[in-house]
Amino acid sequence: MGQSKVQRHTVQWYSEGQLVWVCKVADGACVQPYYPTSSERSFCCWEKQGEEGKAFDFRTPVCSDLSLFAVYSEQQTSMEGCFAVGAGAGSLLVSHWQEHESLRMQQTDADTYRIALVLYRGDTLQFKQAGTWRGQMGIAGLVPDGERESFCFFGTAEHGDIIVQQSGEYVFEWHRGEQPCVKVKRIGDAPEGLCYPDWYIVGDMNAWHAEQAYWLTADGDVYTAILEIDPKVFGATQAQCHFMLHNPITGQYRGAPDGGHLSVPCGTYRITARLPLGNLSIEPIDPEQEE
Repeated sequence: MGQSKVQRHTVQWYSEGQLVWVCKVADGACVQPYYPTSSERSFCCWEKQGEEGKAFDFRTPVCSDLSLFAVYSEQQTSMEGCFAVGAGAGSLLVSHWQEHESLRMQQTDADTYRIALVLYRGDTLQFKQAGTWRGQMGIAGLVPDGERESFCFFGTAEHGDIIVQQSGEYVFEWHRGEQPCVKVKRIGDAPEGLCYPDWYIVGDMNAWHAEQAYWLTADGDVYTAILEIDPKVFGATQAQCHFMLHNPITGQYRGAPDGGHLSVPCGTYRITARLPLGNLSIEPIDPEQEE
């Protein structure tokens, strides 16, 4: 099945009057957060041009070029303590990428911080110094600690988010010396049935919102759903519907291999995905044969 060429938009990030980052995002996809690192003040959030006073929601699909401006606290950055931050189930359920007291790392010596976390497959996290994103540690700083079977993570390109591959209870140690690194050890299984992330189809047909009607059912690592695209919604049988898979707990999206959205003509399809790694297929079906 062919796909139309994906339109891309430019996202520009400004910090203290200076352009600090530029990236491209596919039309209808969500841009991943970027964190400024040059300011001594505490970073608060990003604001969209023309929407001052309102924090930008990174779950918003990008449909045109976008300019974002960093907002800082007037207070000086606190240098005390380190935190695990992220999005997901288990220990990360309270975070939403904000510092939470239950995720404060315990200092064991002058340059070492330690924390135990219950994590589930698909959870996303980094480690950061309190009050700032300067010097945070993600996948770029992770090294095996001699027990490679416990090294169960991979990162998402430029900003180093850690994405959990195997649910379990983990201990992390952040060593902040001249050669900083994060060491990780899996010490046990996570409680069963607590939260394996739900995935939904979001796109033109449901205004990019997660709805139960577009929920993917899970059988182990395989997720499936039937996607019905009514021609009446688009006014023409050959209209293209754009969509992605979305996990509202972790905030993650899955689409085309290049990060853009998927596009199909109106009709009925079986969506099959093996997550979190991908391997997504789209198969046109006859709805009458499904009944």
